[in-house]
Amino acid sequence: MKTFIQILTLTVLISLASAGLAIQKRETCRTMSAALGTHQDHFLFFGNEYVSLDKDFKQNKTGDTYDFFGVNWPDAAFLWSIDQVYYFFFDKYYLSYWSQSVYDAETFGGDKYGAFFKDGLDAAGSLNGPTLFFKGCQYSVSLPTRPSDPIDLWEGVPCDLDAALTVGDNLWLFKYDKLWIMTPDGLASDMPVETSSRIHLDDIKLCKEQAEGGGGRAGDDDDD
Repeated sequence: MKTFIQILTLTVLISLASAGLAIQKRETCRTMSAALGTHQDHFLFFGNEYVSLDKDFKQNKTGDTYDFFGVNWPDAAFLWSIDQVYYFFFDKYYLSYWSQSVYDAETFGGDKYGAFFKDGLDAAGSLNGPTLFFKGCQYSVSLPTRPSDPIDLWEGVPCDLDAALTVGDNLWLFKYDKLWIMTPDGLASDMPVETSSRIHLDDIKLCKEQAEGGGGRAGDDDDD
């Protein structure tokens, strides 16, 4: 009887350990919620955590998004080409980093274009100067005094992007573990590529397209 109890106890412990490993594995699968390219640095956001990248696009350091940027779980982050101020969109609001003030997202587009920004953005970043705002299957371009009318995304670029990152004159677009590079002349050839071929993260594994993990939350990876 004692031997049976010992075997049963060992079986339960092994099962619990396996379950713990499975949970830990799922937690390594993350989805980018936003990205930000500044004059000197690049940042990736995974909800309430940010990752800074060095000049070779290798993971440099991580930290708490709110402590560093004053906003939690950003959906889009960008340096607006018009006023050179950093903005963070989250849910139905946006934060002006310069003033540390929060506004309704709808007000960003004014009376005529507010509907495009009303429920927030998927991503935003600059392409050879102008800032592009992404939402669903469309994007808007910042004109000298206002955003443009919505434009359909380029062929080959998916809807509902996770993030956009300004890199020099180019704009990198992310969805799950894939990357599309937009140049001033259009979509680069042989897109998409694996994000890991351009960005090297130490301890964060990006979810694949089949995953259900939300922006920054853990998700399952069907290929594992």
